Amino acid sequence: MDINIFLSLLTTTVLIRKIGAACTFPDELRGTWVSSHKGALSFNDSLITEYPIQMSAVVSALDFNCHESSGRTYLIKSTTAVIAFGQLIDAYICLDLYRVSATKYKYFIGTTVDSSINDYVKGVMTQTNISMSDACNRATPYAANTFITLVKDGEIYTGSAQASCPSDLSAVYSTVVIKNSDDTTTCSGNSYDGCSQKLSFKSTYQACATSLVFSGSGDFYCLHSETIGDVTYTIVWNNDTTVSGTTYRSTCLATQTSGSVLYATEYPEFCRYSNQTGSSVMSPGIKYTMSSQSQTCVINKTGGQSGFYYFLIVLGILLVAGAVFLGVVLYMKYKNKIRMMELDVYTKESKSRPTTSKEEDQSKKTSDLTPKLPPIFPNKPLIQSNETENPETPEPEPKPANVERIYPEDEGQATAENHCH
Repeated sequence: MDINIFLSLLTTTVLIRKIGAACTFPDELRGTWVSSHKGALSFNDSLITEYPIQMSAVVSALDFNCHESSGRTYLIKSTTAVIAFGQLIDAYICLDLYRVSATKYKYFIGTTVDSSINDYVKGVMTQTNISMSDACNRATPYAANTFITLVKDGEIYTGSAQASCPSDLSAVYSTVVIKNSDDTTTCSGNSYDGCSQKLSFKSTYQACATSLVFSGSGDFYCLHSETIGDVTYTIVWNNDTTVSGTTYRSTCLATQTSGSVLYATEYPEFCRYSNQTGSSVMSPGIKYTMSSQSQTCVINKTGGQSGFYYFLIVLGILLVAGAVFLGVVLYMKYKNKIRMMELDVYTKESKSRPTTSKEEDQSKKTSDLTPKLPPIFPNKPLIQSNETENPETPEPEPKPANVERIYPEDEGQATAENHCH
């Protein structure tokens, strides 16, 4: 290697590492995460290590720093320059991250494909200033079916990163025909079972050509699905022990139902092309036609620890509220029972004990307070007056009656004679 190129590369590397990262990734993205596009990726606060990318004949992976971020968009930059076409090149990739759960993210690549290496990357001469808009040069909005899954390593098999398969895939078909993308190769006599196992499905291949199968076992877990119009796109995890050659750890299925027939296409890693549908796919994709449906089943699960934690939180709140309510009800019943017992004891004691002089006086006072009717006089109507008697007002004395004095007849005559005389 020319000494000047070596010194330039060394200077560039030292400069980048000295400057360090200008942004950080979401807190949950730490440790190893598995991308349906790139496989295992190692994250720390601001660095992705061993990102697979064939930048040259001798460079198949690079480390990337978080160079700039805006909202959910992250621009990552290679920590070292690569010699390509006789020049030192810095690599930039734009990632648009969306959180699905604590163990699962999805993302879109916002950088267009570099035709020279057939990968999503923006290469510029080292020490060239570049903006986010320069590197995030893919047209927006991104085609919704081109999402890529990113799941925390090990959480597939614990179940926390799995999800329900869409209703299209939750069925059993006894007749499955598989073809390549241009219909030149066909394999018949296959079957499909999406009901026997929760959150997964299994295809049975009958000696199909290797170009028509992306899995040795035909056993898949569903990771994430989205429906766009009448087509559902699902990224699945191949449960093979190892993958190589024409088998892939992740693939993307586009499914579309017409009556009782299911049409599906499958493409390696993720649905790279926006024109993929249930009946059309680019090479090396494959096509399925499934019929003779004998069973349907739907299981709802979004996957991810956060949903499980939310369930536990809600369940805990309901249990606490129920316990408090039950405690209040039991306490009230207990208090009422005590009161009834006290009342019963008091009643029994009252009936069994003799009446005391104090109680007699109290009874007499109560009797005195009882309102009395006015006396009934002969030849007077019974009138109850609302007026209060005033004991201080004396009753009027009765007026003397005018009585004419009656004299005896002889006495009256004598009196008359006396007047004559």
